[in-house]
Amino acid sequence: REVLTQHFVSDGLYKATYVFDFLPAYIASARQNRNVGLYRALVVLVELIDTLTGEGYLDRGNRVVTVSLQDLADFTQKVESSGAFMAVHVHSSLVSRNNRLDFVVSAKHKQYTTHQNWSDDPT
Repeated sequence: REVLTQHFVSDGLYKATYVFDFLPAYIASARQNRNVGLYRALVVLVELIDTLTGEGYLDRGNRVVTVSLQDLADFTQKVESSGAFMAVHVHSSLVSRNNRLDFVVSAKHKQYTTHQNWSDDPT
């Protein structure tokens, strides 16, 4: 809760912040998908914010870093396993494109969107 509160009160002027493109689409997809739901979507969002903070993207002189969640929103809409959804953060990457970051779900993980009984590869 604290991570989300701190993020959403940051304005980019007095405190550097991330702007999430497609955040409404991501939340809407999560709420409409019974395998995901709002709680899981927020847990994954917190994991993403923690990763961005840990990687120091705001420490590079930018007041605002734009992160596209389009791929995550698409995955969230289609995934049929809550386990596959909760592992999405591990099976994704942040790709820098044109002064922004794209959250990209791996092609291999996207193959599991229709697997209802998904479990992570133990390797």
